[in-house]
Amino acid sequence: VAFVVREDFQHLGIGSYLLKILEKIARENRYVGFSASVLPENKAMQKVFLQHYPDATFFNVNENEIKFLINFESPPDELESDKECTWKKLIF
Repeated sequence: VAFVVREDFQHLGIGSYLLKILEKIARENRYVGFSASVLPENKAMQKVFLQHYPDATFFNVNENEIKFLINFESPPDELESDKECTWKKLIF
């Protein structure tokens, strides 16, 4: 996951909105989660990820990067009954 919200448009919920749209697109394409890299000083984006995905795993890769591993809780409803559904696995 990677996106940038222009500084003068931050703190308006745009990052949260974009994350919801990205998840919707990912689920429609049978992805089961995201990985994301965040700068340690970007507390706002860390907060967005943790609010939307409280069970996300995160760790320091180095002093300049925090990695978030995010798994979606369940498959989208319209795909649950699809016996032929093959979920794409993420390689972290």
